[in-house]
Amino acid sequence: MRATLNGMFSGVWADDNFGASATLRIQSKAPGWTFIGLAVSEPNSVTLALDDHMGAAGNEGDWEMIDSVSPVMTEGARKWIRHLAGQFQAAGIKASFAFSMECCRPPAGMAARYWYGAPVELPVPSTQMLFGTRVRNYLKQMYRKCADEIAAAGLPVVLQFGETQCWYFPNGSGMPFYDDETKAVFEALHGRPMHRFLTNTDSPGDDLATADFLRDRIWEYCQEAISYVRQFHPTAVFECLWPLDANQGKPAPDPAHRALNMHVNLPSEWKNSSYGVKYFRAEGFNYDVWQKIANLMARTLAYPFDVLGRPAEERIYLAGIYGPPDPPMAQAHGLWRAKKLYSMCFWAFDQFCLNSRPVPLETWAQAAATAVQYHKPRAGRAYEAAHAVEADLPAAAALNRFKANQRRLN
Repeated sequence: MRATLNGMFSGVWADDNFGASATLRIQSKAPGWTFIGLAVSEPNSVTLALDDHMGAAGNEGDWEMIDSVSPVMTEGARKWIRHLAGQFQAAGIKASFAFSMECCRPPAGMAARYWYGAPVELPVPSTQMLFGTRVRNYLKQMYRKCADEIAAAGLPVVLQFGETQCWYFPNGSGMPFYDDETKAVFEALHGRPMHRFLTNTDSPGDDLATADFLRDRIWEYCQEAISYVRQFHPTAVFECLWPLDANQGKPAPDPAHRALNMHVNLPSEWKNSSYGVKYFRAEGFNYDVWQKIANLMARTLAYPFDVLGRPAEERIYLAGIYGPPDPPMAQAHGLWRAKKLYSMCFWAFDQFCLNSRPVPLETWAQAAATAVQYHKPRAGRAYEAAHAVEADLPAAAALNRFKANQRRLN
C-alpha cells in the first residue's frame, strides 16, 4: 500500500517506518499542499490504523548538489545518457555531450563570487561555479562517467566544454572572478592581490598578469579534465563552445566592446587543435534568435577562421531554435553550407521537444522576415488560452457609429 501510494501520487508521501510500524502515515509533501475530506473503507481482512495529516502543510525539502559521493552522476542520469547515445548510434547521428560551469544549487564552496563575496546567481536558476580544485574534481568525474555511458552505447566519445568561461557580466562591485581560492592562488604566484576589474569592457592591459591568470585558469581546468578522461577513454575527442555575442557585446571599436571578456574567456590553447580541443563551436544567440541580423550571424560563423585560423573541418556552428517568432534557421543553415564547416546543430534539444517541432525541421518554409509560426504542443498536453472577449457596447458607442455591428464589420 505504501509503495502504491508513493508510486502513484506526487503530492503526498506514505510512510510506515520502512515496514517497522503498523501505522501508515500519509502526509503532504510540500508547503501549501493540503488534502482534506479523506475517507477510508476498511475491509474485514485488513486492520488499518490511519494517521491522517493530509490537512496540514508539509515542509519543502532541501535540494543541493552532492559532490562527495561516488559516482557523482546519479543512476538515472547515467541510464538516460546511455539510452540517448544508443538512439543516436542506431540512427547514425554523431553527437557531443556537454557540461557547463552552471549548476543548480552547488555547495557554497563551489560558487564563483564577485568582489565583495556575493555568489554568481543566474535566473535559470543556477549558480556559476569557480575553477578551483573541488569543482574540477567534480566535473572531471562527470565527464568520465558521461564518456563511460557514451562508449557503452557504441557511440564515439565526444565531450564539450560548454560555456566554460569566467562569466561575462559584472554586478556593480566588479567582475565575477574573485572567489577565495582563485584570489589565494594568484597571490601565491604573484605576491600581490588580484586586480579588481570593474566591467567586462575594461582593458585586459589594465593588469595583464591578472587577465592572463584568469584565462590560463580556464585552460588548466580543461587540461585536467582531458587528461583524466583519456586515462579511461584514450580516443575521446573534446570541443569548446564559445559565444561571440556574450563575449564581444558590440564589435570594436564600439565603447560597448567587451575587451576583457574577449581576452579572459579565450584560452590560447583553444585557438588550435594541437592542445586537445579538436573542435571550436561558435554561437551567437543574440544575433540569430533576438536580433536576426544575418551579417552578425555570418561573423559568428566565420570567427573561428577569420580570427583564429581554424580550418573548416574543425569548425562547428550552433544556432538557436526557440522563439517566437522563430529564429532564421534557413539563413543559418545556408550560411553554414556555404562555408562547408564540419557540423551545425541547433540549441536546444528541450526546445525541440517542448514545442513539438516537426521532423525534419521546416527551415524551407521560412521567408526573409522569418514569419514561420511557432509549433505549439498538442491540445491534450496544453490548451491555448482563448483570445476572444465578449463586449456589450452601448448603441451610441464609437464602435457603433457607422453601424459596423449591423454590417458585421466589427
